[in-house]
Amino acid sequence: MNGIAYYYTDSAKVELILTNGALRRYPWHMHTQHWTVGVVSSGTVTVTTETGLKKLSGGEQFFIRPYEPHSLVVAAESSLSVF
Repeated sequence: MNGIAYYYTDSAKVELILTNGALRRYPWHMHTQHWTVGVVSSGTVTVTTETGLKKLSGGEQFFIRPYEPHSLVVAAESSLSVF
């Protein structure tokens, strides 16, 4: 996919998403097998959970537990790593 690299290891339950470039939206979803840890390298990322909306910028991180519904918007020209 353009501007995104996606890696997943089923044995270790680790997901790695590297984005860079165009605006990217991830609609409401949840992960049942692993925690989600995101690190914003540059730009801004908006994370929405049932408890509210958080706008994060370069150097900030977020944690989402298994079974927690969430959505993400990665702004254009932003870079996000998700583990």
